[in-house]
Amino acid sequence: MYLQLKQLLLPPASPLRLAFVGLALLAAGRRSGRWLTGIGLLLAWLLSCEGFVDPLARWYARAPAPAVTLSETQAWAGRSDAVVLVLGGGIRDGGAADGGFDLQPLTAERLRRGQWWAARLRLPLAFSGGPTGQGEHGVTTEAAVAARVLADTHSAPMLWLEDQAMDTRGNAHHAARHLQRHGTRAVILVTHDLHMPRALKHFRQAAPGVLFIPAPLQRLPSEGDRLGDRLGDRLGDWLPSVQGSARGHYLVYEILGRLAGR
Repeated sequence: MYLQLKQLLLPPASPLRLAFVGLALLAAGRRSGRWLTGIGLLLAWLLSCEGFVDPLARWYARAPAPAVTLSETQAWAGRSDAVVLVLGGGIRDGGAADGGFDLQPLTAERLRRGQWWAARLRLPLAFSGGPTGQGEHGVTTEAAVAARVLADTHSAPMLWLEDQAMDTRGNAHHAARHLQRHGTRAVILVTHDLHMPRALKHFRQAAPGVLFIPAPLQRLPSEGDRLGDRLGDRLGDWLPSVQGSARGHYLVYEILGRLAGR
């Protein structure tokens, strides 16, 4: 039920619902239905266009430049009181070669980036992600699947796993106990750029004595993303696309999650 409700609240379903309401009002002879129909269709279009969503997403995320992150993390390289912490982004039932659970693409990307940071900085790796529901293959956690993926690739095991969190606030709450137990003073926090503002808010509240350094996975502007292009010089960016729709969906999801305090 939760998943269905979430889909209805997020684009493209939410602006299309607005358009359908407008059409119903028009059918009932209400002129106001024109406005609702137009606004709904316009939002559905814009939230599927990279030319609209990408600048808005970069403004919302306000992610630090990679050079800034690299510079700030160097001071903690090789230290025993620092850790690279990866946040889960979901698992999928039946995605593994044996038909079992596998990591969602978002989680797999974060885990690979966390491994990169851990190797570069000579720091241990940790992971936070709890149960996401029950599927055909029973109940498992993001942390358990991540640990299995690392074992399958003969990677070094993680320093610790947190497998209770159900949302970002839970990630922070449960991970804070591990950070205190290990005497951690700095965390290189790995998640996607749009998720980072919400994650930093909760982690800084849960562990105020720890320095959290954001190391986001982000989509950086290319040479073709200068101001003139963002204003519409490239027609393709203003046509709906799979990438634009996914980015718009994720952006609205993060805004709603932050407003809900999760």
